[in-house]
Amino acid sequence: MQTTALTVTALGTTATLCEMPESLLAEWEFVTDGLRGIGPIQGFTVTHPDAGVLGVILRKGRDCHAELRLLDQEELLYAGAGRTLPYVLAHILRAHASAGYPIPADAEPTPVTAEPVPDPVRVIASAGRFGWTKVYYTGSHRQLHGHELYAELCMCEDVPGCRGFDLYTGNDAHVARHVRAASLTIAAKQSTASRS
Repeated sequence: MQTTALTVTALGTTATLCEMPESLLAEWEFVTDGLRGIGPIQGFTVTHPDAGVLGVILRKGRDCHAELRLLDQEELLYAGAGRTLPYVLAHILRAHASAGYPIPADAEPTPVTAEPVPDPVRVIASAGRFGWTKVYYTGSHRQLHGHELYAELCMCEDVPGCRGFDLYTGNDAHVARHVRAASLTIAAKQSTASRS
């Protein structure tokens, strides 16, 4: 039988909760019979990569019960109860700290740098004459706002120096002219089709 493993974070510390097999869960009936939640009964062994087994969490619906395993003992002790897994994990972590065995908090996460937002003018211009570029309209026209459209360089001759874009629907219906780059966001996935 394959067991489920969850990662749960409380008080800045992440622990792994491995679901107990039915045979081990049956040994906890004296506790699980008292759980008043609605749903299946689950049991989890709580482990930490540096500290090993920290305890046990038993759950029925949203009713959770936590048992603490002190690092120098095999015996499990009541740690607390609550309505969510992070809440009862916090009971276990606090109990370890009060017994003189604090569990280390996670290392500071490495900051994630956002990918640069593509410049619509460069992306659309790189598609070349009659090339499609999938965009989202973010301008002030309510009928178009948020819609996925296709843009190409504006080929107008009536407005000298126009640096706007023409917008089309997926079925090649022309919906806007002279749209400025500030009103467009490039779609993450681009199709390779081009207009003929």
